[in-house]
Amino acid sequence: MLPTPFCQYFQLGQGTTFEQFLDRLDFQYDDRLDGLLASEESRAAALESLATAYDVEIARCVAPVEKWRYSAVQSEGWTSHVWLLGNLEQSQGNLHDVLAVPTDLESLILHFLVADQRQWQGKLWNNPERVNWRSVLSGHALIACPRDPGLNSANLRRLIAAIFKIEHAELPRITVASSLIELASSITVKSSEVLNTLSKTKLLSEAVAEMHPKWRFLSFYRIVENAYLTNIKKRFIQSFDIDAKNAVKEAEKSLQSEMNQLNALAEENDLIPAFEPFNAQFDVLLAAQNRFIHSIERSASEEPLYKMQGTYKKAVVRFYKLRCSIAHGGTSSTIFEEHQDGNDALTSLMADVEAIAMKCLELELD
Repeated sequence: MLPTPFCQYFQLGQGTTFEQFLDRLDFQYDDRLDGLLASEESRAAALESLATAYDVEIARCVAPVEKWRYSAVQSEGWTSHVWLLGNLEQSQGNLHDVLAVPTDLESLILHFLVADQRQWQGKLWNNPERVNWRSVLSGHALIACPRDPGLNSANLRRLIAAIFKIEHAELPRITVASSLIELASSITVKSSEVLNTLSKTKLLSEAVAEMHPKWRFLSFYRIVENAYLTNIKKRFIQSFDIDAKNAVKEAEKSLQSEMNQLNALAEENDLIPAFEPFNAQFDVLLAAQNRFIHSIERSASEEPLYKMQGTYKKAVVRFYKLRCSIAHGGTSSTIFEEHQDGNDALTSLMADVEAIAMKCLELELD
């Protein structure tokens, strides 16, 4: 049944269903819906969509969006829909022209209108000529999560906010930056850890929002660092019952060397393929005579792990040395700030660094 504000606005009897409303649609309703349900195709799609139970809400986008952008977030058989919306207002050139929205988005807007959106009632229904869905939704994200008792919707909303730079009470205020995520039409959550662990979600939120190359790299590295500490803990728990003394010894040994931790993470969590593009781009920068990268290479080549068999080991050392050049302001052999071409190098490597971090979070981007 349609909610009371919807029925009052269209002068419908209490208890009217959406299907009954569709049967009564006329030109007057078409105008007041401001472009929604204007075709038989959109009406059929909306009716089919409303048969699926979604929790639909909106939140302010931090990153500007030209018109709209869609991504699906998938995990364990369910799919959530995320629309990032720019300015949806009527075009300025001709008052009779409206910005038509995709049919899938239109259906979710109807979900929003027929939900009990008390927070938005005053703005949605205060114009007798047309429903103000365009002004309410402009600059916001429209998020539709499946209504499933087995799904922690609060944690899912938090993760979506972190991924897409949407305001959320549990996440820090963020700025705007480009990201691989912005190119993804589908994101699959392969592990519940990033979904249910606030610290991991915060690390992700801050990394995708950071604009300065060196801090962006370091933010992505912190995601990787968090992953290799988690890996040590997992390995320790698995081996403790078998040989407690040796488990403690191996854990202590692992903690003594961050490079060894990083290498173990790559070997034990299918990260080796993720380091290969990073290594290839590093070689491109070496060939281009980037001075910052050459300084990193000189330091990396002195490490025993660098000289071992396996290209990924060389990549791991290079990755770690990049981190040291930023994290240490005076004790590292390479200091980031001493090189004019450091930002250029990190910008060239950033997509591959981000891919490694997403792999650590078990987020698959398509």
